Amino acid sequence: FKAKAGGTGERGMALLLVVSMIALLSVVIIRFGRSMQLAVADASHYQSGVMLESTAHSGVDVGMAVLLNDLELSEFDSFLDSWSLLEEVPLDLGAEQAGLVISIDDLDGRFPINSLVALVGEGKNQGQNLDGMSPELAREVLLRLLQSELFAVEDETEAREIVDSLTDWIDGDDEETDYGAESSYYDSLEKPLAPRNGPVEFIDELLQVKGISRDLLYGNDEKLPLVEYINVVNRNGKININTAPVALIQALDERISEEETEGLDEYRRDEDNMDALADSSWFAGYLPGDIEGSELQGILTTGSSHFMIESQASYQERFMTMKAIIERVSDSEMKLVSLKVD
Repeated sequence: FKAKAGGTGERGMALLLVVSMIALLSVVIIRFGRSMQLAVADASHYQSGVMLESTAHSGVDVGMAVLLNDLELSEFDSFLDSWSLLEEVPLDLGAEQAGLVISIDDLDGRFPINSLVALVGEGKNQGQNLDGMSPELAREVLLRLLQSELFAVEDETEAREIVDSLTDWIDGDDEETDYGAESSYYDSLEKPLAPRNGPVEFIDELLQVKGISRDLLYGNDEKLPLVEYINVVNRNGKININTAPVALIQALDERISEEETEGLDEYRRDEDNMDALADSSWFAGYLPGDIEGSELQGILTTGSSHFMIESQASYQERFMTMKAIIERVSDSEMKLVSLKVD
């Protein structure tokens, strides 16, 4: 009887041990499975990230190649050029669940912020604008643009504050203009900072300038973004009349009406007028009076050097946008000014 009881007890202990081992192995297997799932997910996430970044970079490269090729075809730039139409071209990447959209904007068609001050310095890197738009004209143009009611600017006083504050931010002295701000204002802030006292280098830098809000710079549900009408890279003080926004063209001279700018925009987008766009003199027909000898004649151009390439890549329901600011130095040289990834 004792032998049987002992045997039964041993078998019971063995069974309990087996059950415990199975339970332990089950936990290990479950944890291993979860670890493998995480590893696979991480690997997939990494793979899609690499795919996105590579695709976005490829879009920038394609944009640069198109810009170089365009300069070989013609020395002037307009909305009729291949770079401007690139967004409409379908791109076959040869990969499932992958997509790429490339668009290029002409930054030299926008208002050159740094023209608010005569940028005297050593060499072209300092960006002298004495042969283009004068600071006086630049302030008038920007003031009219800000008062167009397209942007988050309340009234003329606020517009003048923005123009004067920008001027003080760029110029090298510490003397405040009528509505502007210098170091005494910036030192009094909760987080003190120093004005640039030189050319603006980055668009986001403008958010530090007195009077410039995020709603003004990047727009909101009711107002347009000022950032799409200005640039900080063009320092020759000239504007490409073939690609300038209609509101900016109207701000160039108080005599230009909205009706005239609409006709002007239709003209420069008509393929039949492409050859005429090689010279800025075509603009004379839309400006009341004779522009010969006026300052406008000296600030208009039809050729551009600075562009923004926006490359939007998608892969497996993930997205990446890469924005590259490019300087087209010649038909064989491109310079990457900045690169931003969202």
